[in-house]
Amino acid sequence: MDKVREDIRNSMRQDRWLEQEMTKSGGVTDQDAESFYKKNTDKFVTPPQVRASHILIKVAPDAKPEAVVEKEKAAKAVSDRVKKGEDFAKLAQELSEDPSAKENSGDLNFFAKEQMVPEFSEVAFAMKKGDISEPVRSQFGYHVIKVTDRKDSETVALEKIKPRIVDHLKQRKADEMKRELRAKADVKVHLLEPPESAPEAAPVAP
Repeated sequence: MDKVREDIRNSMRQDRWLEQEMTKSGGVTDQDAESFYKKNTDKFVTPPQVRASHILIKVAPDAKPEAVVEKEKAAKAVSDRVKKGEDFAKLAQELSEDPSAKENSGDLNFFAKEQMVPEFSEVAFAMKKGDISEPVRSQFGYHVIKVTDRKDSETVALEKIKPRIVDHLKQRKADEMKRELRAKADVKVHLLEPPESAPEAAPVAP
């Protein structure tokens, strides 16, 4: 425990020293953050997103062809009911076999294209707000999808992301200072040589 306490104290002393050195050098300024943002604007672009709800009719991986056909018919019937005006959220609560449907009424919130399985994403991102899909087959079964909102790709404003940029630059600067400190450190390794053997005692004359 004494060793652990000493390590913690050493770490805290090092952190204080780094903070003092960074303050002496001017730290990370708003100009530093703005410069980093301008040079890396592509890193602050959010991808297009879609908000959708779905009703899932599960299909077992080992389902027989006739069972798959029945599941597709059931999904098609759900799609038709929604297109005729029935409430999607209510049908999701009643019919969807997605375990979360009872709580979220099928709402998946906003998601980027790569967050969903390809079959689902390809259809959802091709739809317009308010559209209802035909049954879409994925590894989980058949989905009936309703797109409820869309967000275009956008660049996050500097003011919104600045605190994270400053934290990143501070950490990077601290890491650089640690590397420089290690490089300048004068480390010597002393190997202890074994003690010389004591000379044998001279025989004592009788």
